[in-house]
Amino acid sequence: MTARIIDGKALSKQLREGFKTRVGALVAQGVTPGLAVILVGDNPASRVYVGNKVKACEECGCVPSTSPCRRTRWNRKSSPPSPASTPTRPCMAS
Repeated sequence: MTARIIDGKALSKQLREGFKTRVGALVAQGVTPGLAVILVGDNPASRVYVGNKVKACEECGCVPSTSPCRRTRWNRKSSPPSPASTPTRPCMAS
């Protein structure tokens, strides 16, 4: 099998157009497709990645939803922290 060079931008455009068509068909049937993302931590690269996914989602007609979480460490043998005591949604970290 020989290697083949692909045009990533053209392929991406083709895929996004296909997604837009499929999303439109779902919306016409009363279904609202979406993307839910839970962002754990405060890594700038992760924020950029998630931002790009949200933008792509909006361009296709999907409804994006992001939920930032702060890391919470707790002993797995004990109970997790109560939601009332945490200002943002806690996420388990190992």
